[in-house]
Amino acid sequence: MRKLILRIIVGSLVVTALLGVIVILTGSFGELTGKVLLTTVLVDVASIVGLCCAGQPSSVGHRYIQKLGLGASVLFLAVALIITWVELPENLGEFIWRILAVAAILAVSSAHASLILPSALHSPRLR
Repeated sequence: MRKLILRIIVGSLVVTALLGVIVILTGSFGELTGKVLLTTVLVDVASIVGLCCAGQPSSVGHRYIQKLGLGASVLFLAVALIITWVELPENLGEFIWRILAVAAILAVSSAHASLILPSALHSPRLR
C-alpha cells in the first residue's frame, strides 16, 4: 500500500509540473489559466504533505498520525478544488472555508509530527 501511495504522489508531482509548464508556455493568462495553475499548486501541496506522512511508522501512534495526515491532506485538496472550480452559494462560504482551514491545520501538523516522531522516539534528549 505504501508503494502505491508513493507512486501516486510522485506521479501527481510530475504530471502537475508538466501541466503547469505547458499552461504557462502555451496559454494566455485568464481565469481558466489561473484556475489550472492553482490546481497544480494545490495538488503539489497536498502531495508533499502526504509524502511526509507516507514514511515507515516507528510506532502504532505514529501510524495513526500518518493516517490522519493523509486523510486531512486529501480532504484539504478536495475542498480546495471545490472552492477553486465550483461556484458555491453564499450560505456555504464561511462553512467551507472553515473546513479547509481545519483540514490544512491537521494535514500540516500531522506531517510535521510524522517527520519528528521517529527522531523523538530514538533520542534520549527529546523524550
